[in-house]
Order: sequence, then C-alpha cells, then structure tokens
Amino acid sequence: MSFFQRDPAPRQGLAQLRPTERVRAVAKYARQRLNQGLLSLTFEVTKRCNARCDFCDHWREPKQPEGVDFVDVVQRLDPLAVIFCGGEPLLRRDIVETVREVARVPGWRYHVLITNGWLLTPELGLELHRAGLHQINVSLNWPDDRQSEERRLKGLFGRIERTVPALTRQGVEVNLNTMIMRDNLDEVPRIARLATEWGAKVTYTLYSEYCNGNESHQIPAADASRLARVIDELIALKDRHRHITNNKYYLRECVEFIAGKRIPGCLAGQKMVHITPQGMVKPCADLEPICHYTEFDHRSFSGVGCDICWMACRGEVQAPVNLERLREVVGW
Repeated sequence: MSFFQRDPAPRQGLAQLRPTERVRAVAKYARQRLNQGLLSLTFEVTKRCNARCDFCDHWREPKQPEGVDFVDVVQRLDPLAVIFCGGEPLLRRDIVETVREVARVPGWRYHVLITNGWLLTPELGLELHRAGLHQINVSLNWPDDRQSEERRLKGLFGRIERTVPALTRQGVEVNLNTMIMRDNLDEVPRIARLATEWGAKVTYTLYSEYCNGNESHQIPAADASRLARVIDELIALKDRHRHITNNKYYLRECVEFIAGKRIPGCLAGQKMVHITPQGMVKPCADLEPICHYTEFDHRSFSGVGCDICWMACRGEVQAPVNLERLREVVGW
C-alpha cells in the first residue's frame, strides 16, 4: 500500500472511534469518574530533547537512566489515558515497540504521544498509529517559522506543515498543542484556523512560568480583556468547526485566572500523575517526585493543595461533568 492510499480501517481519536470502542471508552470514563480512578498517566519516557526552548529545562538536564517498566505501571494504575512525552519521546529508539506493548495491556485506554515534530515523519506517524496510538500531539505555538526560532530548530515549522496534513489524510488523529502566552496571544486564533486547513484538532493551555521560572511569556493581568476577546473568538471557532478540544469552562476560566482569580481543587496526584524515566511518581510535571510507582496509591494521596497555574492538564479535569462535557469527550 502506498503511503497516501487511505488506510481502510484507521484508528482515530475518541470522537471518531468505532461504535463498540466508543461504548468501551464511555464506560471506562464513567467508571474512572465514579470510582476515583486515574484519568491520565503521563510517561516522561526520556528527559533528552533536541529542542532548546527557554521555557523548559529538560534539554539542560544531565543524562539520566531510562528503565521504567511501562507495562507494569499501566497494569497497576489502570488510567483512562496514557500519554507518552519527554523531553522528546521520539528520541527513544524503542518508542514504537513501547507504544505497542502498552496498547496490548488488557482493558480500554486512550493512547497519546506528544512531540515537537522534528523527528516525526508520515511513515513514523503511521507506524505509531498502527502500534496502537490513538492520537499524536504536535506542539505548535506559532503559525509560521517563528515556531522554528522558538525551538531553535531551523526548518521545524516546514516539517510540521508537511507532516501533519500527510498524517491526517491517512486517517491519523493529530492534535496541535498550543500554549497561550503574552508573545503569541494575537496568533492563537490563527493556529485554530491552521488546524482546520491541516485536518487536525487543537488544544490550548495557559502558559505557566512555574515550569522553569521564566516570566517573560506570562500574560499580565492588564491584558485580561485582550485575552477575553481571544477566548471569545476561540469559542466561536470551536462552535463552528468542533476541532478545539478544550472545554468552554476551561477557556473562560483562563481569563478569570489572569485577572487574579485563584482556582482551588487541583487534582494532581489524584486524577493525573507523571512517571519519570526512573519510575518515580510526580503529581504533576512541575513538582518533585514523591515515591516509586510500586509504592503509590492515588486513592490515598492527600493532594497538592496548589493553585499557582491554570494549565489545561488540571483545568480540563476540573471542568464540571455535565451533558455538554460528555458530548465533547465522546464526540456526540
């Protein structure tokens, strides 16, 4: 089969699952919500990265051992979603086999990989897709070559704009991950429009300086009204194209947070966890490890009591569970 011949039975994201798989997904979602189950488990499969972003320090960190038993972690913690990230996960030569092994663990789960896009090719994306990956997330903060400058990878945007449409034409679910920052605030709606051109979806998250202390990209309170106009435009685009995955609650609360509101109730460590390359549990990406995964029980974890960010990883989990939210999750 040539690459640009459509796969006759592609596995796609939650909104495009086959009917029987969608039923399993809804059942798992309801069970995790009712029984205090994990909603997401993020594997930091490596700290290595080929990009040089000023808002992330993974590329500055010394080389670390990478020896976690991914299958055992998933069997023990049984999340709704498994996310493979880094660093840059595609630097792992065994990433396809890792995805395949995790996807074979009994029980239904949604499998996602987050990449900066430099090493992603149509061929590799399709291989990951066939290994069991439901969705590939490509980080994109700019709708042009400023993305290459931000990541200090010359030609990065060109690679992304060629690869993403090639994958979506093949039936692979691709989602753009975009941080809403002071710098790119006026460009945020353009990325949503770019996603429609490429056949992709997009998820936004509010930038937080707590990743490494870089406040230069943080939106100041004085720009709350400007952010509100952008959010209104995003919600209009979401209603029109249904390709923006964020809950409207989360988007609107971004404005309130920037205006000074502190939002309690972060469920890091209770509904979502990160696992380091050494198998240590972190409640969220920006907190220190608390124990090895073999010693961790999220149901007895007391929580972090933190309200210093309003990133989508916490905000989407805190969105009210109602009929509108259920329809967004399952694509009805």
